[in-house]
Amino acid sequence: MAARVLNDLGVEALAEKMREEAWFRKSALSLPSRSQRRSVCPDMPRYSRIELLGTHTIFPLDLNHCLVITNLGYVRNPGANPTKARVNPRYYAPTMFDLRKVQTDRQVSEDYVRAINYVLKLRAKRYIAAGEREWPFPEKHIETTRWDKLGGKIFLMPDPRKIRFTTNFVVGLDGGGAWGHDEYGRLSDENDPEVRRLREREWRTFQAAQQSWDSMFGELTGEEMRRYF
Repeated sequence: MAARVLNDLGVEALAEKMREEAWFRKSALSLPSRSQRRSVCPDMPRYSRIELLGTHTIFPLDLNHCLVITNLGYVRNPGANPTKARVNPRYYAPTMFDLRKVQTDRQVSEDYVRAINYVLKLRAKRYIAAGEREWPFPEKHIETTRWDKLGGKIFLMPDPRKIRFTTNFVVGLDGGGAWGHDEYGRLSDENDPEVRRLREREWRTFQAAQQSWDSMFGELTGEEMRRYF
């Protein structure tokens, strides 16, 4: 899982919002990634199952921030088939993540915000709300409403250069003992040939994705690198 908050929001503020359970219970929306949308009707959203690789989940936090979660396998290999099942898909499971590594420094354009609002409107099951009368109608202002073009090439994707290529974690428990799993929530064997092949393949595609972002936006500054590493 990779996550980032669109528009600047400090880690402490994000933690406070995550403690407010209402947004978590009511605001989760799963949507197809841009690549996945190429294979469906360009004018209609596809209600994809969350276990598919190329899905994002949007959590609106307030009027100015939203949390976007992307499957780790799609971050590591954005050129993969987005309609295939992700590794170890499940709806509920014990897990742990480092809140400090959530990308909270993304600044986006007004058109980008409108594209997100359009997605939220299309995926709303019953109600939508806004702070201004015009906001519920982003389709009047965005360049296109084609589902396969919405938001641009890297719409909703995290910056892969700010993500570590980790393979597992282990934590110690009070009173002794430990608990942990690999990057996909499994108790996998590092010597398993299938696990090794997947990591080797993802390492190559992950490096290619990082180089692609460097070519589009320039290399990260030392300060940016220190923030996430």
